[in-house]
Amino acid sequence: SNYVPESLFKPHPEYFAWVSPDGDKPAEKQNGLQPCTTRPEVVKLFQEGAIDILRKRKEKDPTNTRLLSVSPNDNTGNMCRCRNCRAVGSYTDCALLLANQVAEAIAGEFPETLVGFMAYGRVSPPPSPGTKAHPNVIVSMATAYNWRTSSLEMLKEWPAFVKHLIIRE
Repeated sequence: SNYVPESLFKPHPEYFAWVSPDGDKPAEKQNGLQPCTTRPEVVKLFQEGAIDILRKRKEKDPTNTRLLSVSPNDNTGNMCRCRNCRAVGSYTDCALLLANQVAEAIAGEFPETLVGFMAYGRVSPPPSPGTKAHPNVIVSMATAYNWRTSSLEMLKEWPAFVKHLIIRE
């Protein structure tokens, strides 16, 4: 990730995901491929990184701050299932929480920027009932590579959680 590079794994393994063998069982190992998005230090790296990226974009082209991705790295099966992440809820709940935290952090300086993530892999099912996205969160729903849910279910259920939803074939 641009926010938490793999080079931080050795000095800060606590920043990285504890991986579950099947997505249901408690985590057993780390591999440095995905950040643990419930660690306050990691959230801060995402928030500060987002502001830095947007400021640099704005310098080059003031119209290039409309969208920012905080999507999990590819291979969502390596997302974190540590105690804190499991307490937040599903893989999707963790991805949405991070997007909400980044959207909130940038809203003052970049009120028009949409913070997005891909709903695919283990992040394809909608979040837990009662969960809401920040008004500036956008979800890009994939039509393939979904986990335990169909595209039709996603299309029916995701609009209850987010204001901005797009479909990616």
